[in-house]
Amino acid sequence: MAGNLTLRAAVNWQPRGDLGQFVARVITPKAAAGAIAWGNAVYERSQELVPVDTGELKGSGKVVTVIEEKRVYARVQYDADHAGYVEFGTGRRGASSAGAGPYEYSAEWAGMTAQPYLRPASDEVRADAMSLVKQEVALAA
Repeated sequence: MAGNLTLRAAVNWQPRGDLGQFVARVITPKAAAGAIAWGNAVYERSQELVPVDTGELKGSGKVVTVIEEKRVYARVQYDADHAGYVEFGTGRRGASSAGAGPYEYSAEWAGMTAQPYLRPASDEVRADAMSLVKQEVALAA
């Protein structure tokens, strides 16, 4: 398991017929605004939930937005080397904790329990974030 932790929210669309110019001019910026709003909402909530010891993990968080021809996504990313270990836990304690991930855990050492911050943030804002995306795209009509 790598230390870096990333969550991605994507908006995809398929233009039809001669709508290409409309999509490029109107829909793409609105879809981007929706994905950015989603990413920012997850990031802000994760900043409230992230455990703080030295502040390195919290300070490593950011939102990265990528705009492609038919897809826009915002990644909420924590770059601290220990980001994934905090989220999913390690060793026996991590494997038996409520926030355990789908990874192999070493049974040879006690480790630490999971302290999820990014997954709960995503779960908590999902419904509101989907509404933000829909609202932004609907404004283009």
